[in-house]
Amino acid sequence: MCGFKRLPNRARSRNRDGLIGVRPSRFLRGDQMAKRIIYLIHFTQAYWHARHYLGSTDNLAARIEAHRSGNGARLMEVITAAGIDWQVVRTWAGSRQVERRIKNRKEAPALCPVCSGEKAMRWCVNPAKGR
Repeated sequence: MCGFKRLPNRARSRNRDGLIGVRPSRFLRGDQMAKRIIYLIHFTQAYWHARHYLGSTDNLAARIEAHRSGNGARLMEVITAAGIDWQVVRTWAGSRQVERRIKNRKEAPALCPVCSGEKAMRWCVNPAKGR
């Protein structure tokens, strides 16, 4: 065991509104969910094992500015403090569920055009559905 106390199912499935088992994204129409942007950031040099960061946002420009100032995700804060340059290399339209599916694939280098070249752009039209 990893030493973390496992919460009961009731507490784990509770969302921000206090509803159990109901996710806020289910109340959104399909066109509202597609307004999220999933983005892939490539680091010019690796930070330990990390060469990429994958995230999603409703406002890409504001999120990139937050990353540049060292706010937002902890990894981006550490990258900024270490002085490592980075760039946004690829974007997709999708929901948080699509972002999670892309992250679970653990294939950021294959999806990155800097690492894989043109092959990355042909990798798949919808990364959430697989190859």
